Amino acid sequence: MSYRDHADYAPLFTGGPVGFYSATRPPCNEVVSGIVMLALAATSAYISYDSAQTTAKQTEYNAQAQADAISAEQKRQAAENEENRRRAVQEQRRFRAQQLATMSGSGAMLGTGSSLALEADTWAKQQTELADQQRVNDLAQNQLAFQRRSTLAMGAA
Repeated sequence: MSYRDHADYAPLFTGGPVGFYSATRPPCNEVVSGIVMLALAATSAYISYDSAQTTAKQTEYNAQAQADAISAEQKRQAAENEENRRRAVQEQRRFRAQQLATMSGSGAMLGTGSSLALEADTWAKQQTELADQQRVNDLAQNQLAFQRRSTLAMGAA
């Protein structure tokens, strides 16, 4: 039997010239086809596995980079908050000194009676403002720390 007699090599045009054939596959052994298909499946599986590994490494790298950026932002905010607190304390001291100067200029006895109550009230209000500012700063720092931890956790998953 010649290869031209195989069913896959039937002429497209029965009356046409020799050489026009509808060859979909050459005649071959079914075992060889099975081995080729198995090799292709294994290659495809390896490529998929390697792609998944590469994607996982890239995801972990991106998460680490984002976590590092969050840490830098956390440090920047902490420095900014410390500077703001330092300025607020200076402004409060300036205000109390001005208040004392105004009271002494008006002839009030400093350190007694209503002037003492006024000084204490001013100091208490300023300390409350500082505590509120510190609480807001701590909440922002905790939020950034949580965001960093969750970003790292998602990158490791």
